[in-house]
Amino acid sequence: MCPSVGRQAKRLDGKFSIVVQETGEVIATEVLFARTFFQRLKGLMFKERMDDGCALILEPCNSVHTFFMRFPIDVAFVSKEGRVLEVIKGMKPFRITRIIKGARYVIETPGGTLKALNRGQHVSFMNNKREGFKNEKIN
Repeated sequence: MCPSVGRQAKRLDGKFSIVVQETGEVIATEVLFARTFFQRLKGLMFKERMDDGCALILEPCNSVHTFFMRFPIDVAFVSKEGRVLEVIKGMKPFRITRIIKGARYVIETPGGTLKALNRGQHVSFMNNKREGFKNEKIN
């Protein structure tokens, strides 16, 4: 199960998967959104772990920190069109990234999850009725 990031975080597990468009690889099947300032600030701080298949999407976001985290994570910075702008693999606790120009979303996953994801690829949300990284509220 994905760790909670606050009462208001929107859990999208079972409804959406995050998929690499070029390869069809499924990055996550259990998805949480952090959209408020405090949800994004808290993120995965103080969590013991993050299970495989989980992802935390921070929106809007163009830089992250791993202060007070207890495990390494993989991080992908994504434009509003779904283009991967930067991938950081195995980001250790107590680190901070630079600002990634053009990033709208950040995908945080357990360390090792994004080993095949590369800059320039595209990711999307997939479900039965719609797909894409459109700037829309997903309910």
